[in-house]
Amino acid sequence: GYDPCVAVVRLWVDAEHSVNTPEPGKNVANVDALRLCALLNILLENNGYSKFKVTKDAVGAIERLNRIDKKSFDDIESMIRWSQSDEFWLHNIRSPQKLRKHYETMDGQRRSKNKVIQEQRKVVEDQERRVVDSMASVRAKLEKEIAEAVPMPSDVRKALKRGNRT
Repeated sequence: GYDPCVAVVRLWVDAEHSVNTPEPGKNVANVDALRLCALLNILLENNGYSKFKVTKDAVGAIERLNRIDKKSFDDIESMIRWSQSDEFWLHNIRSPQKLRKHYETMDGQRRSKNKVIQEQRKVVEDQERRVVDSMASVRAKLEKEIAEAVPMPSDVRKALKRGNRT
């Protein structure tokens, strides 16, 4: 069966002769960086672009995002996924090096877009709340009118029925 760990190690070995398989407990960041390189390649292919070559520089760009730029691997993964779903950035992020170069710009745009989405959600929720409140008000009025209504005498109903026959 398919083992993602084996796939990562194969990527590692195929990447470049100067990139070595880590010793147990060492260079764990390289495994995560390779995994994220593989993810970016999969998403690039899904978007109709060719894969980049997984080299020491490509893996190093992801590692530097983590080690120097202080981005967690989860955050880097999230940014990779976002960049490959964004109409503008999916055409521009075609390698880990470009990801690192534009990370802060993309992060700002993602936050801005998320803020706009949250504001739009709040507007919709406020509108929904007003509609629900308005419906509750109308219901309360109707219930009050029904409670205050004087029942129609039964003989009026008979007279009205007779009036319709004539």
